[in-house]
Amino acid sequence: IEAMKRARLAKAVATREEAVAAKGIIEGSTVEIAAKVSESGKLFGGISAEKIAIALSSKVEVNPKNITVEPIKTTGDFPATVALHPEITANFFVKVVAE
Repeated sequence: IEAMKRARLAKAVATREEAVAAKGIIEGSTVEIAAKVSESGKLFGGISAEKIAIALSSKVEVNPKNITVEPIKTTGDFPATVALHPEITANFFVKVVAE
């Protein structure tokens, strides 16, 4: 039982250290996503957390469920947050540009 507790603690520390490293990469950065836009400037569909996670994958792999962002329906810059660990979050921007 003690060995299992030590193993869990070591894994938690490792994932926390990985989360801190990922925060250093993501924090304050901007992710650019190209989307189809109508003449009025509105998107054909919105930008989902999955699309943001795919765009972030070039930097760090994140779970789309951990990304918090307001609904994106137009081009522009939008603030977003990703939970990397229960205690660690990173703030970044999503820039939506016309395709």
